[in-house]
Amino acid sequence: MFVRKKKVKKNIYGYLVESKYTKKGSRQKVKKYLGRVFETENTFEEFNNETYSGLLREFFDSLDLPINVCLDYKSGNVLFKGNNCVVQVRDGFVYSDLMKQLFKLTKKEEDVPGQELAELLSDTGMNFSEEFFVKLYQSLE
Repeated sequence: MFVRKKKVKKNIYGYLVESKYTKKGSRQKVKKYLGRVFETENTFEEFNNETYSGLLREFFDSLDLPINVCLDYKSGNVLFKGNNCVVQVRDGFVYSDLMKQLFKLTKKEEDVPGQELAELLSDTGMNFSEEFFVKLYQSLE
């Protein structure tokens, strides 16, 4: 799945889209409306929190968010004036479903340790060091 942006009048909106290959070729289906898209940059640096959720909070707090856009860590929502929205960081996107997946992630048996965490973090589009990723993965319970 990927996020598609669509411009309507002066605003840009995000949609979660699934691609499937059929006999007639590739088909795409919109799975979910995500909300208005806001572009931003991150000022991520190394952080010292020892817990997984604390490190994630510092990670997301490094975003230079537009006014009225907030990340609600308790519910896992990304909101603009009370409505769901999407924050675009370079080629990646942060939206409510992704935030919820990251905060609910637990360490489990995987063929490649940390693969799920790496995929979720890469979806955010934010730069992070290998050391930060290892620290984040090791803090998973």
